[in-house]
Amino acid sequence: MLLESIRQSHSALTEQDLFKWHHMLFIEKPLLYTMAIGDYRNETMQVVSGRFGKQTVHFEAPCQDREGVAEEMQQSLNFGL
Repeated sequence: MLLESIRQSHSALTEQDLFKWHHMLFIEKPLLYTMAIGDYRNETMQVVSGRFGKQTVHFEAPCQDREGVAEEMQQSLNFGL
């Protein structure tokens, strides 16, 4: 993935690049939970600590669905163009 990003450093970052790199990072699906590999998430994402029943939510990512995440990412990818 690192070499791929260096080779493409002269061109603008695209959604397809991000999906491809994400796919390279996760060759196999995680066993403990489902994950959208090579695509935007379609669920709430939280950073949580603590044991079950006594968790503390430290952060909740904006957007609860794929469309919201895609819209936010498109703004990020277009920033500075």
